Amino acid sequence: MTHVCRRWRDTLLSTPSLWTQLDFSLSSGTQQAESFLRLSRDQLLDVYQCIARPDHAETFLSTILRNISRVQRLDITALFTGLEHLLGNFESASAPEPRCLEITNHPHYARRDMSKYFKISGGRLPKLSILTLHHLHINLRDFKLSSLTRFDFKTGTSTSVQDLASFFARCPLLEFIRIYLDYTPEQPTAPPANEFASSP
Repeated sequence: MTHVCRRWRDTLLSTPSLWTQLDFSLSSGTQQAESFLRLSRDQLLDVYQCIARPDHAETFLSTILRNISRVQRLDITALFTGLEHLLGNFESASAPEPRCLEITNHPHYARRDMSKYFKISGGRLPKLSILTLHHLHINLRDFKLSSLTRFDFKTGTSTSVQDLASFFARCPLLEFIRIYLDYTPEQPTAPPANEFASSP
């Protein structure tokens, strides 16, 4: 569109809100992201990344951590074993703006406990309203998300009902909850028959 004519080009390049979607999953991801960051000026950003190899993670991190205070949506899909390392980089990041956070782990690595790594901005996300966690083994105990309205949770590992109930209690504005348990819960067993009980 910037090649239609000079007027279009000037208009598009001088409208920061058109350059706020950063998709690192594209073949030109990092190079394109740098251009978008420059053109978006001080606008809030929506960031998408599907990471297939560790080197993808390093390039992504070096760009995003420099601009973390502007990120309002962070959507990460990991197809390799290093998701815990990736998330660990966000623990000390000052990220007061995120309103939407979506993290998807590869199902083959879903049994790794991510609880000690999943503390983006130290677990303090005062504006977060949408949280999507797929295939993450996590207990949610360190989160108090007072602005959360939508929670989408999919897991293939055993999850404590107490942890979920406690999490909901700390999110008073919840309007939508979707939980998908991708495993067969243990069925309660009946008490053994009393052989000394009298016949009816």
